[in-house]
Amino acid sequence: LDQRMGNQLAGATLRNLDPPAAGISRGLFGLTDLWVDERERRQGYGAYLLNETLKYLAMQNNVALEVQTMQANTAAIGLYNKLGFTQVNTGVV
Repeated sequence: LDQRMGNQLAGATLRNLDPPAAGISRGLFGLTDLWVDERERRQGYGAYLLNETLKYLAMQNNVALEVQTMQANTAAIGLYNKLGFTQVNTGVV
């Protein structure tokens, strides 16, 4: 939240991916939505929010986070690459 105005600057939505993937016994989550208000982009809010999300999941002993985005969303792909995510698959919608 913007502490000055109380507006929401960014948000993220996670979901538990049950059943766990092969070889992972617990703690697999999917990031289904990550957004930053258009007027506030390119200021590090998305990276900060995603880093805090990863820290929170790690503190809860969760082991993996999967993200998905459209190939045309180069900003999101750049952010995920910058934070150490690796592309493992592509699909068609």
